[in-house]
Amino acid sequence: MDINQLREFTVFARHLNFSKAALALGIAQPTLSSHIAAMEMELGFKLVQRGKPLHITPAGKQFCVECERILASFGTAVETCKELAKKHVGQIAFETPITQGGILGLCERFLLHFQKEFPTISIRKHRSADMPLEDILRAGLADVGLILNPKISLNGIEANEVELLPLHSETLGPHYLWVDESHPLAKRDQIELADLKGCRFLFPSSIRYQGLECLGVLAETLVGVKVERVLWPGTYEECIMGIDAAEVMIVSDDDLREPAYGLVDGRVAVPLKGMKELVQPCFIFLKSNTNPAIESFRTFALR
Repeated sequence: MDINQLREFTVFARHLNFSKAALALGIAQPTLSSHIAAMEMELGFKLVQRGKPLHITPAGKQFCVECERILASFGTAVETCKELAKKHVGQIAFETPITQGGILGLCERFLLHFQKEFPTISIRKHRSADMPLEDILRAGLADVGLILNPKISLNGIEANEVELLPLHSETLGPHYLWVDESHPLAKRDQIELADLKGCRFLFPSSIRYQGLECLGVLAETLVGVKVERVLWPGTYEECIMGIDAAEVMIVSDDDLREPAYGLVDGRVAVPLKGMKELVQPCFIFLKSNTNPAIESFRTFALR
């Protein structure tokens, strides 16, 4: 017995006439009659008392009530699953974060796990060199971006306009202070965030690295460390190659594997403690974003 047979019987029960019910169903009258007879044989009881007058048996009336309940439940289930299916297909445009600090690797691992669970949702990676994240989200160039700390605000976007989803950073790995051998902190076995007071941090001036500078500003508030920020007008690689002996950078193991770092002589990487207080990456998207695939992304990120 299938759902169509249940539907046929409920239509017949409303009409109490094989010809009219068959017409409403768009099938031949003998076909409807044979379907109901087959149902009676399968069920083991009579649904219809044939003759004049034709009528539904008491068992048939109760069965009709149950059929209508089953059909209503089936219809609700189908609609629910259709809505769910809409959320689990499509594409999400993701603004690729900077490579520094192990952030990119952390994001890549998250996206791989997401796509393993939702293979019908594709990830399109977007990278803008000359637009701040707030403009990228506003223009719809990306659905989702990443900020390095939930307390970093985006220009022109109010807090109630966005949703933040924590990117759990347990696997972010160690950080180091990359310093010249002549720097006072170079001889330390490890460095605390409070030791960074007065350090001159070098940042690329590209808009893509604006988040790093914001993190430096935030450190002054969260940790009480007053640092000096120096902007380099070139690329990140040029920034590394042109670093002054008095200037420092925070790096990860991933960063140190980049060729540019190996080309600078007289530098050491001293382990830096406490970065988890400062680097708390979050995915960010506009609440006004109507991409249905965002809900799947949100659900996955909140687990």
